[in-house]
Amino acid sequence: MVVQTGLDYMRSRTVIDCDTMDEEIAKTLGPFQDCTSNQAIAFAELSKPARAEVISASLADANTLHAKYSSITVEELAVEIAEQTRYATPTIPSLAALFDGPYFLANRDQPIPIM
Repeated sequence: MVVQTGLDYMRSRTVIDCDTMDEEIAKTLGPFQDCTSNQAIAFAELSKPARAEVISASLADANTLHAKYSSITVEELAVEIAEQTRYATPTIPSLAALFDGPYFLANRDQPIPIM
């Protein structure tokens, strides 16, 4: 008889979403079909001392790219880069939806899809 966890059973019946940015959870309990996150989760994860390298690399990228995205600060751009490209999405094989900058979304005529 094969021992099956509740997560294994659910995975056999539906698509499982990972609602965290903790890469260890994604690696340990995955695979997941997609990932969602929010500002609080992103802040908590990126505030960990272990994420210093992600923040430094993202800040360097933000300084390079800031001329293209000058309507926000370098620091805000660094957070966007950290959340969307350097940290969250590499552990998810399919779709990632990150809700990280609602202020900027509310100040646009319509949402900008990130694919």
